[in-house]
Amino acid sequence: MLHNEARKRVLEAWDKTHNVREIAKYFSGNESTVYRLIEERARTGSYETRTQLRGRKTILTEKQHHDILELVQEQPDITMKEIVETLHLPVGDEAVRRFLIKQGYTYKKKSLHAKEQDRPRSAEKTQSMDRNYIWCKCRTSNISR
Repeated sequence: MLHNEARKRVLEAWDKTHNVREIAKYFSGNESTVYRLIEERARTGSYETRTQLRGRKTILTEKQHHDILELVQEQPDITMKEIVETLHLPVGDEAVRRFLIKQGYTYKKKSLHAKEQDRPRSAEKTQSMDRNYIWCKCRTSNISR
């Protein structure tokens, strides 16, 4: 990939000569690269690289991001499945989990209260005792990815 200065020079040479083969030979590039740059400039009006358009696009909107954060702040013990169902999101639990982690949240097991810990633990009761998870904001929220 050519950097912006080289792209600019290739297109300036095109504007002067209109000879793709000569330009490609002079810049030690491929003719198809010159054609691609000419086409891109005609389509977008710019020769600069479009790095911000790479990668997978997010499905959730900014409003949905805001709604998720509000819901987690109101109900820290809400599950990811409940978030998806409450807000009618077009994504699965994993996408919500990844978003919350990028925002600096982690989930931790909610500790059992003293009276729940003292209770006799038979096989049936142990299975029915579910520990809930709660969302906690980490100290550092600037997770880079």
